[in-house]
Amino acid sequence: MRSEKLAVCEDADRDLPQLLTGFLRQQGFDPLRTLVLSIEDGVVAVRGRVPSYHLRQIAVECIRRVAGVTRVVDQIVVDRTI
Repeated sequence: MRSEKLAVCEDADRDLPQLLTGFLRQQGFDPLRTLVLSIEDGVVAVRGRVPSYHLRQIAVECIRRVAGVTRVVDQIVVDRTI
């Protein structure tokens, strides 16, 4: 039983990067395309730079909405000089 659950988590983690990057690209904001995602057991760490707090919020909320994401670790920096 435990190995089945582990296999399901590994499959979900394998598919999440494509789902997440596709969803971020659909938002139409170029800075969201440059974000770097790390995923382990449904926990998504997102890092990079965006020019506004609003875009940071959009990125985190988009990631949070994707099926299979259990937690988002927000490491996005707002850099108004971009």
